[in-house]
Amino acid sequence: MVQISGKYELQSNENFVAYLKGLGSEVSDELAKTIDALKPILEVTVDGNNFSLITNVGSSSNFTLGTEFEDEILSGVKVKSVATLNGNVLKIESISSDNRKGLREYTFGETDLVITYSGGASNVVAKRVYARI
Repeated sequence: MVQISGKYELQSNENFVAYLKGLGSEVSDELAKTIDALKPILEVTVDGNNFSLITNVGSSSNFTLGTEFEDEILSGVKVKSVATLNGNVLKIESISSDNRKGLREYTFGETDLVITYSGGASNVVAKRVYARI
């Protein structure tokens, strides 16, 4: 089984600006480009079914698998989310107050983490690739 807990540093983005802009009118071109330019370090902590995802750029999320929680996505919008874990893949399914759905899929490898983002108004799929540090 792959170790999930650890620190990960962003290495690259794929379609991330387009994904962010597709989240809704609250994400301007400037905000999307600013978020895309960030190079966060993500710390993942696992304690049984409890997870913590904290970055050095100010975002954090704490949740229990299978239990609905309030989450704030990158655009600053608050959503209701539920997380599940299947092997080395953590899925967080979210829905906004106006019923927009999104999915973040964290695939943990021995040396990396790939987060795939989908959903939003445009259905653009984006990826962020992190290296384990």
